[in-house]
Amino acid sequence: PLPAAYPTAALLGCIDIVDCVDRETLRASKGPGEEGTESEYGFVCEHPKRLAMPAPIKGAHKIWAVDPTLLARAQKQLYDLA
Repeated sequence: PLPAAYPTAALLGCIDIVDCVDRETLRASKGPGEEGTESEYGFVCEHPKRLAMPAPIKGAHKIWAVDPTLLARAQKQLYDLA
């Protein structure tokens, strides 16, 4: 089940984006309990890793680069969710 709430303005972890597919392909492949999207396209993600401690961060809309210093610190505390 999905959490009721998520931290905001925080870096939580990382994933590998392995594909970008259209909405219909994404909807057809989603499993029970997975959320859909109203976007025209969606990312297929694998290998989720979580930070031991979420890092406060101010991001930007859509995809953006993380500050290299924060990235280096964050990479040291990632752990697999599996």
